[in-house]
Amino acid sequence: MKTHPGYDASGATLFIKLCKWIGSISYIVCQLLTSFNIFPLNLPFGIIGGILWVYVGYRTNDVPLVLVDLAPIVIFSLGLIHYWS
Repeated sequence: MKTHPGYDASGATLFIKLCKWIGSISYIVCQLLTSFNIFPLNLPFGIIGGILWVYVGYRTNDVPLVLVDLAPIVIFSLGLIHYWS
C-alpha cells in the first residue's frame, strides 16, 4: 500500500501518532508523580495528556475517547484552581 507524506500505512497522520505517544507518556508521568504524592506538579501532566487525547479523539471522530479524556482535564484543572486559591 502506498502512503502519502505525513501518513503511515494505517492512514493515521504522523502528528496524531505523536500526540498519542506524548499524551500517553504525559499520563504515565502524572500517575507516577501522583503515586509519590508530588503535588501539584502531577496536575499539569494530566491536563496535557488529556488535551492531547481529546485532540486525537476529535481528529479521529472517536466521541467516547473525547468524553473519557474531558473528565481528567476538568478534574485536574479544578485541582489546580483549588491549589492556587
